[in-house]
Amino acid sequence: MILVVLSRPRKFYLSSWAIKKVTDFDASHASIQFHGSGTFADQPLAFEATSHGVGITHGSIWWKRNLAVHSFKAICDEEVVRSSLGRMWEFLGEDYDYKGVGYFAWRLFLKKVFDVNVRTPETEGEMFCSELVTRWYLQLCEALGRPRTDVLPEETSPAGLSRLLEADEAFERVPCESSSSATST
Repeated sequence: MILVVLSRPRKFYLSSWAIKKVTDFDASHASIQFHGSGTFADQPLAFEATSHGVGITHGSIWWKRNLAVHSFKAICDEEVVRSSLGRMWEFLGEDYDYKGVGYFAWRLFLKKVFDVNVRTPETEGEMFCSELVTRWYLQLCEALGRPRTDVLPEETSPAGLSRLLEADEAFERVPCESSSSATST
């Protein structure tokens, strides 16, 4: 089972509070949760972008640090889902996109205060959490034969990602308790 989990930290962080405030959403982080294979067979893992960069976190650590708010299970062909996730490994080790988050916040501020739309520039070699998960979502859409050109990963927040997944028949919302037990066995 592969899940997209939208969450917030268990401890207070100003950055999380600001993201939730600006996006008017109850989650500030996005990750992809799955069970490993090979050396990590049946281990719960989270693929995510954090302040340390893009990496994989063991589920037991992830669940201690995060509180799941929304969970979406990929319900399409499992092989296609895993294959599209496998193509994401090229992003492992990339730096966190602090600049991109700043642009994103500035863009939202301009929209809310002045009703002005400004494009967020794409940064190379850096990524923030919902940008990473959205890139995977777009890879999955392409693998399913329905590419999306209307979604920009560098402009997608956890709130925007929630709306995308809610409207997509390849995903279903699952209770957060289910996602915790599904990834912590």
